[in-house]
Order: sequence, then structure tokens, then C-alpha cells
Amino acid sequence: APGLSARARNPSGPRRPWSVRKPSDSRHVARRLQVLSPSAGEDPLAESSPVRRPSGGAERGACTSSRLGFRTMEMTTGAEAELILVCRKVSGGYAVDAQPHREVLKSISFQVHAGECLSIAGPSGSGKTALLRLLNRFDDPAQGEICFRGEPLQRFDPLEIRRRIALVLQNPVMFHGTVRENLLRRPGRQDLSEPALVQALEEVGLDRSFLDRIATELSGGEKQRISIARSLLGGPEILLLDEPTSALDPRSLHLVADLITQLNRVRGLTLIVVTHQVDLIHRLGGRVLVLDRGQVVREVRAEQAGSLLEEHG
Repeated sequence: APGLSARARNPSGPRRPWSVRKPSDSRHVARRLQVLSPSAGEDPLAESSPVRRPSGGAERGACTSSRLGFRTMEMTTGAEAELILVCRKVSGGYAVDAQPHREVLKSISFQVHAGECLSIAGPSGSGKTALLRLLNRFDDPAQGEICFRGEPLQRFDPLEIRRRIALVLQNPVMFHGTVRENLLRRPGRQDLSEPALVQALEEVGLDRSFLDRIATELSGGEKQRISIARSLLGGPEILLLDEPTSALDPRSLHLVADLITQLNRVRGLTLIVVTHQVDLIHRLGGRVLVLDRGQVVREVRAEQAGSLLEEHG
């Protein structure tokens, strides 16, 4: 594409395994959903997974804040933060657990600045996880546009975007083998040094002894931290977290919540966190998007979220 940066290149030639596929009928969509769903026993974070693109495609155009109708927000420092992610009138996404599989999002618009923490809340079935899947390019929107660093998300190779916008699931996937083998698998490379692996563990509050432990035998909180470390090794610019503390015991919940907060406030990593836990929202701070029936019904500050979530279930 003219003017496309090298980082957003989309090589021509024969389709690779991650190429976008257009489903020919609803049965094909259902089969793809089964493969991409964590309940199917597959790795939903596999960088080689294809993208599901609805027939008809989404609108295309230049991704600029002026065209998209957004103002650049001033952060508390008074400095203008870089606009890193924009969703403009995005519809589509799939409710993976619903039968039949249906598109759930309706004209979603929001923006995220570098270093920001955005929480997404709302009742079950409102489209929270479906939105994360669009941001990670497991699905493509039926309408509207998602832009990353000023360029349409669909211009990026899925392999690249899933490293730069990494997704951590509520129930982390651990492969058979040691923690070391699990850490090496996520970035799709085997050349990471031992110090790099140790540093990744230390960043999530674990020591080097975990490298030789069997990943599937870890506690829920330890698995969640290993999953975050695996994503961090890919060097993400945005980390997407889907209900990261909802399945944890109280002690693990506090450890993971503290870790997520530190990633944003100390490391400066941009976070988009789906959660229904008001305590976690208050701890993270920042803005909260409230979804209901596939639409953004409110945008509030974290300290205002409690009463609003009670109102929307």
C-alpha cells in the first residue's frame, strides 16, 4: 500500500497459514469459532491462527484523529500523549459462547493514548471479549475501522500485530513442558537468552527457579503471571487482559492486580483490561468504557464505575 511503513507491511505472494480467510457459509464460521475458542483445547493465542473476516469487509480510509472525529486528550502531566489506538464505528465481532454465533458489537467508538489504562466493563454477553478479539485481529470488524499508530489494523500482518498488541486470557493456556519452554513459545523464537527469560519472570514477581518447573502443575495465579511474562517477551506496545483476576483466589488476585498496576504505572505499558471487578477498576484508575448489548453506554472515570456497573448489571 502506498506510504505504508515497513513495520506495517503486508507481503504479497502465496497465503501463509495466518492469512485472512473469508468464510463461505455459517458452518465454516462455526468450525473456525470452535478452533479459536479456548474450550476446543487449542491455543487461542497462536500467532499462526487465521483471521476471520466477515463478508463485505469494513470501511477503509486514513486513520487520523481529525478524520475520526476525536480530540487529543491531555493527560494529568499536561503533555499530549500519543494516540496509539482508535476504534471508529466498529460493528461485528462474535459471541463465541452463543448459539448461533452472532455478531454482537454495534458502532463502537473510542480511542486510547500511549501509556493509558482503559478498563472495559459491562454485563455478561455485552461484547467485551469480542472487542478484545477484534483488537488482536482474531476477527475483523464487519463495519467501521480500527487503527493502530495511525494505520488501519488490517494492513498489519496478524503475526506482527499479535506481538505488538498481545492478548492474555482469563484462563491462561499452558503447554506441556517446562516454564522455559512455555516462555520460548509465545514470541515464536528460540534465541532468547537465559537472562532475558529470568528478567521476564522477575518482572512478574517470580524467580529463576520457575524456569524448570512443569507449567501445567502451577497454581492459577502462577499460570496467569507466566502468561503475562510470555506476552511481555514479545515486546508488546499494548497488553489486552480478559478478566485477568476473576478465576483467582484472594491472595493470587492481589498479586496479579498489583502486577498489572505496576506494568502500567512503572513500565508505562498501555493496558486494555476487561473486568467486572470494581476493586480492580479502582486500583487501575483511568477511564472505564461500559458496554451493554454491544454498545458503549457510558464512559466514566474509574472512581465513578461502581454505581454505574450496578445499574447495568
